[in-house]
This record gives sequence, C-alpha cells and structure tokens, in this order.
Amino acid sequence: MNKVYINIPNTREWVRCNEDTYASRWRENFIEQNGGEFVHNGKFWQWYEKSTTKEEKNDVANQKPLYIITKPDGGQVTIDNLSKFCRENKLNKSTMYLVMNGKRNHHKHYKCSKVEE
Repeated sequence: MNKVYINIPNTREWVRCNEDTYASRWRENFIEQNGGEFVHNGKFWQWYEKSTTKEEKNDVANQKPLYIITKPDGGQVTIDNLSKFCRENKLNKSTMYLVMNGKRNHHKHYKCSKVEE
C-alpha cells in the first residue's frame, strides 16, 4: 500500500484501512511496512508517521498523482491534472479514466497511465 494515499478519503488505501471488513489487519500490515501509528479520529482512522511534523503531513496529503499521456502522434506528456487536460483537448474525462484503468485501449487515440511512486 502506498503511504501517500493512506489519509486521503476514498482512495483504495484509505478504504482498506477504514471501511474494509479486514481493516484492522490492513492497518497492522501497513504499520509493519511503513512504521508510524494509526489514531482513531472520530469515525475514521488516520495514520501518523512518528518522525514528521504537522506541516509535512499536510504536504503528503496535498500531493497530486501524476499521469503520463501518450498523444496520437506518439509524443508523451506528464500532467498532474487530468480533468484540465481533458477539457483543453476536448476529451471525455470518464473515458480517460477507463483507459488509465485498462478497461479501454485508447480514447480518440490518446492513452493514459498513472505514475506509481
């Protein structure tokens, strides 16, 4: 599991550690891999890295994912805002997400993949 997304609601990592049937196991495995601790914050669990300050925690939560777009002419572009790119190029955002997740091969000959850190 990627620690960048652990405190961002509705990401795969957050759902596993908060709403999954085996959430306690996911939290234990996550702590074994990354250290830190989970604190019960109201309804949900929040992970804190022991050696970070409050400002660094906010920086990690505010990081945007990066996408690699392959254009029809073969050129590649790295972007951080897929919605804006789709608006500028008259593409359907939801179809580009299907391309990114592998459910479609392309959309108007554009291909998309997410950069995993």
